[in-house]
This record gives sequence, C-alpha cells and structure tokens, in this order.
Amino acid sequence: MSTEEARELLIHAYRQKAKEALLEAEHCLAAGSAGLATNRIYYACFYAATAVLISRGLQFVRHSALKSAVHSQFVRPGELSSELGAFFETAFVQRHEADYNALARFDPAGVARQLVKARQFVAVMETLLSRRKQA
Repeated sequence: MSTEEARELLIHAYRQKAKEALLEAEHCLAAGSAGLATNRIYYACFYAATAVLISRGLQFVRHSALKSAVHSQFVRPGELSSELGAFFETAFVQRHEADYNALARFDPAGVARQLVKARQFVAVMETLLSRRKQA
C-alpha cells in the first residue's frame, strides 16, 4: 500500500468515526445520558477535523494542538465560521467536564443544541474534504 493510499484509508476511517459519534450522541441523548452525548459530540467534531487535517498533511497527538489547528487552518482563513470555531472550544471544555467531573450535569435541551452545532461542524469538514477531491 502506498503512502497516499494509507492516508486516504485513514481519512476515510476518521470520517466514519465522526458519523458514528454523531449517531452515538443522538442515542445517548435519547436514552437520557446527556453527559455521554456531550463526549460523543466533541469526538464527532474531533474526528471530522482530524480527517481534514490529515488530508492537508497535518497530524496532532494532543487535543490542544488540534484545537489550535482548527483555528489556524479553518477559522482564520474563513473556511469555518468563528461561531463554529467557538463551539468546538466549548465542546472540548464540556467533554472534559463530562469525562472528569463526576458531579457534572448537563441540560438535555442544551446538549440537543450542541448536537445541532456538531452536525453543522461535521458538515463543514465534509465540504472541505469534498473540495479537496474536486481540486
């Protein structure tokens, strides 16, 4: 397998993980687990952004580096709205709270709004990937 084929395989895998995480967030929210939905919302966005960054030859080990790359690669150049860039930051903070604060509670209506934003974020990342293939 060539390096390019391996990269395309990895991009495809992250795209699939993003879609799965969105579905998992929906299921968790419907089952009354807003905290788990919060985790899956962030990871849907994380996976989608990772796919695009890999397509651009960039990979990051740390979440903080990926968050910075979302802003430098997508928000600053205008490919992602500042609103969705801020949402990604918020999703990270909320995911951290959900995962590491045993007392954290999340309003299901607020998480449902975050899920809408996550779908928008993932859709933008998919658009960026489709533009790459057209170029």
